[in-house]
Amino acid sequence: MRLNGTQVVALTGEDWMGKTASNVDSRFGSTLHEELQGVYRSKRPLAHHIRIYQKDHLSAYRLVLPIFADDREGEIAQIFLVIFRTTG
Repeated sequence: MRLNGTQVVALTGEDWMGKTASNVDSRFGSTLHEELQGVYRSKRPLAHHIRIYQKDHLSAYRLVLPIFADDREGEIAQIFLVIFRTTG
């Protein structure tokens, strides 16, 4: 993970800047790395409802979006991940 927004830090209570998706998976038994690889391979976005690992009573929608390189047709430059907290 290259950046971790301040709102994600506020929501989860943890700063993952400088860490990898595999670090998240090791800590929480999740499949984030696999999901990111799936988006990279398929070149299609992924959206789903998740629980916030650090605060099990909270949930959110997670969008994983491939961003394509302008100068290399069809090549993914990066993957954008955003979390929208659900109300309640």
